[in-house]
Amino acid sequence: MLVTEYVGGGDLRVLLDADPSSAHVWRRQKVQFAIDIAVAIEYLHALDIVHRDMKAKNVLVDDTGAKLCDFGVAVRLHNPSLYGGFGAWTSRWIAPEVLCGDQFTKAADVYAFGMVLSELDSHQIPFTHIRTLSGNDLTNVAILQQVVKGALSPEFGAACPRQILTLAKLCLHPNPKARPAAAAVVAALRQVVLDP
Repeated sequence: MLVTEYVGGGDLRVLLDADPSSAHVWRRQKVQFAIDIAVAIEYLHALDIVHRDMKAKNVLVDDTGAKLCDFGVAVRLHNPSLYGGFGAWTSRWIAPEVLCGDQFTKAADVYAFGMVLSELDSHQIPFTHIRTLSGNDLTNVAILQQVVKGALSPEFGAACPRQILTLAKLCLHPNPKARPAAAAVVAALRQVVLDP
């Protein structure tokens, strides 16, 4: 038997989908959700564990904050299973270097967190705003090809707080060595000041 904490608000993806009017609007609750997720990543990374499946759908929320969940593909670093192991839909959150065949690292989790920041801002699954010239949705393969080339980044609105946007761009840096550690992400989020 496995006993877990009850988190009554459902997952973050459902919450974002239910409130499209607050897309691109940052209130303290969104920042707190980001902090809670980053603290969970920091904890995992301190144990040399990488989550490998970070996205809004894998974050549970309630009035007290956010909880990272779904550790089904989480592994310890230096495990042979660090290669691959992601599905076609989850791949939108996967770091470019992993898409090119490199191992999952802590930096790959930080990249995925940058994608979650995009979800928090836009309330959209990454890259759903991108269309072909004929107006159709891009396929996952086309999206991943563009991500690997560095030609595609997730959407952030003009009203996204500068500190959040700056942090997200660092998390989404194409060079994994240029991405901040989870502890630095937590520290940066705790410094976010929202306009009244």
